[in-house]
Amino acid sequence: MSEPIKITWLLYHQPVELFLRTAKSFAKEITKLTDGRIEVDIYTLEDYCNEHHGGKLLDPISLMESGKVHMSQTQVGFIGHWGAEDFYALEMPFLFDSHEHASRVLEGEIGENMLNSLAENSPVRGLAFTYSGGFRCIAANKPITQASDLEGLHMSVKTNPVFTDTANAFGCKTTALIESSTFHYLDEIHNPNGETKASSDLFQTTAIRFTHDVDPNHMPYVLDSKHSMYLTSILVSESFWKMLTEEEQVLFKKAAFEAARLEREWSVRDGDEILKTLQIQSKMGIKGITNFDSDQIDILKQKAKPVYAKYENIFTPGLLDSIRAA
Repeated sequence: MSEPIKITWLLYHQPVELFLRTAKSFAKEITKLTDGRIEVDIYTLEDYCNEHHGGKLLDPISLMESGKVHMSQTQVGFIGHWGAEDFYALEMPFLFDSHEHASRVLEGEIGENMLNSLAENSPVRGLAFTYSGGFRCIAANKPITQASDLEGLHMSVKTNPVFTDTANAFGCKTTALIESSTFHYLDEIHNPNGETKASSDLFQTTAIRFTHDVDPNHMPYVLDSKHSMYLTSILVSESFWKMLTEEEQVLFKKAAFEAARLEREWSVRDGDEILKTLQIQSKMGIKGITNFDSDQIDILKQKAKPVYAKYENIFTPGLLDSIRAA
């Protein structure tokens, strides 16, 4: 029997454990489907770059473009940075009504077309959509009990135009983060008494990402706004993809589909457990979770309408309407 083909999967985002289980699931499935012909070596970004690039951190799409890395899983907004602007559409406020709605889009023709189109504008191809968080919530330094409570508060946002426009539409002041490492939003200011003060009042996250994204000493309250979804995608190097046989390509897509569906189930399960269990919330440092009633959600949806007006002609014509109608 010939030696198995070894491919490299790079874990880019944090927290690693959320992304490691997806990579392991894919690795197990593709090895099974190919009768052991293909095996997957999984690296964290730090470990890979320490071993191959003298510790210099490089983004996964650049590494896949070079052919040194074969696969990764990245956030859809990051993919949007690479000229695939339609991926920003998936970050739009109140785009998805439910997980079932999201699945119809992500696993259906719309999602398939978006994944395949990546190869036209970037060095990678999309294989499947994952959550790695699911519906977003907003961490806050005080309880948010109505939509008007957001007005005038300061939110740090990752470098994503839809994030900024959405927060501004809600009435928040915003600062874009150049880096998105843990707690970068704090920008702590020390006073003579040794106390610290966060530069932001709000930060959007998800239930299962809360302890990575947020310091509960500064933002112990959560608004379960479900205003957008934290979506990621399993990516493969286009140059490597073209080296696969048609049969192998089918198997890669099957393995990615199965891994992605499992990952979304895990994300929903883990997020729901946090949101429903006071003991878990207490261990995470969450002091309270607010759920808006339909009237307050409707206020936010009305506030978000200018965001749709702005982007309607930026994305592929009809894309947003087709997603909402799916």
